[in-house]
Parts: sequence; structure tokens; C-alpha cells
Amino acid sequence: MVIRYSRALLVAASASALALAAGSVPARAVGPAGPRSGWHLEAAITVSGRSVVLYSVAAISRADAWTIGNAITALDVSTPIVEHWTGLRWQPAAIPARVAKVFGATQDPMVVGARSATDVWAFDELGHWMRLNGRRWTAGNLPLSRSGAQSPVIRDDLVLAHDNVWAFGSGTVLPYAANFGGRHWHVTPMPGTTGITDASAVSSRDIWAINEQDVLHWDGHRWRTFAIGVKLNPSFVLLGSVNAHSDHDVWIGGAVTNGRLGESEAAAHWNGHSWHVMRLPAAPVSESFELTSMIPDGGGGMWAFAVSNALGRWRMWHYVAGAWHTVPAPVSGQTYFSGLASNLALAPGSRLAWAVGAQGAFPGQKGIILVS
Repeated sequence: MVIRYSRALLVAASASALALAAGSVPARAVGPAGPRSGWHLEAAITVSGRSVVLYSVAAISRADAWTIGNAITALDVSTPIVEHWTGLRWQPAAIPARVAKVFGATQDPMVVGARSATDVWAFDELGHWMRLNGRRWTAGNLPLSRSGAQSPVIRDDLVLAHDNVWAFGSGTVLPYAANFGGRHWHVTPMPGTTGITDASAVSSRDIWAINEQDVLHWDGHRWRTFAIGVKLNPSFVLLGSVNAHSDHDVWIGGAVTNGRLGESEAAAHWNGHSWHVMRLPAAPVSESFELTSMIPDGGGGMWAFAVSNALGRWRMWHYVAGAWHTVPAPVSGQTYFSGLASNLALAPGSRLAWAVGAQGAFPGQKGIILVS
């Protein structure tokens, strides 16, 4: 479907709420009706006179998922867009004007996380958070890593419980992690000198995170560098994504150097004793392709996105039966997917997955939602 927004609704005509798409209607179906296999376009989000980019998606169940992005004018004025999957269709969330004024006044990527249809968090790259708690949206600022530090740049989050939420990224240069315990945010010290790009939780006391060079682990008390992880460094030039199923089943995505002075996709699997590094079967090129997001496919395999340093270049991968395979592009034309690890999400207990990005040229881009 194509979902269109009224420009008037995006300029806060209401004093109490910025209803981003009230009254918009699906314009057309995408593809044939009935069951389909593989990835395909499920919805396109458009706003008259604006470009729409979707950055992040979170899935709670087959009937409950959220995505977040921006609607950007030609004058670079940005407004956050939040869409909610109800099991039947994607529909816009009404963000109060007072919340939109605090959150999302940036074109930089934002991340979303959710525990239920009434417990949703989002973070932008200016250190702001936005939360749906029951039926009420609120917004605020994350704490600084130290006095005088710059606002943290958030790249990933984990919503583990109503009173256990993590935000990860970088704060002034050092890695940044903050935990919400139900009432207040607290900055938690992390080792390393570069920002966190992705995190994955087995449980509240077993969390894995990565920066560009290190694998980090939370044991419920503090963050430590995962010592075995340093053995990845001779092979990997960049670590981009992590997905942990247990202490003996952890996947890392990133990039390795190739013979064309560029970088190609690679993945590593930790079995509890050693890492198995796999170079993905891609022809080497002079640009840099990195596995920036990885999720389970619900059937024992993995889905992964590789994003290039050349804007608009990306590849989708599927790990199945012990081998990595490229996936035919489900959309054509100029497309963009953020380098965020959360641009892919799997509905727990299923094989239903979503990916979000943008299609077209600025201005006039439309946000796209793909489904498997």
C-alpha cells in the first residue's frame, strides 16, 4: 500500500497533537493478493512536499511492529514519523506537538524499540528519547557521560522490560551506554574508545555489544571486553552487527579487506569455544560493503543487510543450510537503507521479518517497508 500524509498535518495544525497521518488512506496494493514468497514491498510512506526516510524497525509479534523515520522538507526541516503495524496494516501514530518539538528535530538516523503496543521507546542522534507509556507519549534527554560532554549519539537500543531499557552509541568519542531502571536513566561505564554500533540480549544479565573493533559483554553487573573477541581483529577491519542467541551461539557481522583495495562482507560465529569466520561469496570491489544488520530468519538461518560506503548501494544476504547466499533485490530503482543494525526485525516465534529504508531521490523520497 502507499500511505500518504497531508502536509497540513505535518506543520502542527493542532495545538495538542501532531497527527502525522490522520485521515490518510491506502492508495494502491503492492503486488498480487494472497500468499507470496521471499521479500517484497509491503508499504510505502509518502508526504506531499517532503522526503520520507525510515531508519529503524522493532517487532513484538506478527501483529505488532513499529518503525520510525523522518519527513524532511527541501529546506531541511525535519519531523518524526512513527508507524505501527496492527496485524492488518501500517497506521500512523499521533505524536503530540510538545513531544515532536523535543524529539526528532534532526535528519540523522533514529532507532526504535518496543516491548508491547503500549511500551515503545525511540532515540535520536541528539541524545533525546521519546516514549509511549500506555497511551501517553513523553520525551526527554539522556544523561551526559560526564560534565561538559556532548549529547550522546544513539545507534541502538534494547527494551528488555518496562523497567529495563538500554540506549547505546557514542558520547564525545568514548562508547556510551545508559540504562533506564523504571524511574531514571543512569550512564554505565563501558571499555573501549569507539562508539557502540549494535547490541543483542540473551537475557537481562547476558548482553553482547560491539564497537568497530571490540566485542563487549554485560554480566548483570558491569561491561567487560570479551577476551576471545580480539582474535577477530586480524581478520575483521570493521565489526558492524551482533546477534546473540546464547553464550555458545553468537553471530558477528562486519567487513574484511579484499583484493581490490576495498572491503567485503564477512560474518563470524561463536560456538562457545572458538570463532568461525566466513567471507561471504561476493565479488571484490573497490568500495566498502559491511554487514550492518543481522537477525534470525525464524528457521535456523540468518538474514543480513550489507550497506556500502557508496550511497544507495546495498545487498541482502541469507544464511541457510550452512552457506551464505545473496537475495534478489525486492525493490528496484534508487534505494537507501541506513547503516543501523535495527533496520531489520523478526517477529518472535515466526518467520515474519521486516526491513525499512527509502526509495527515490531527494526531494520526494518515499519511506519503504519490506516484508519477508
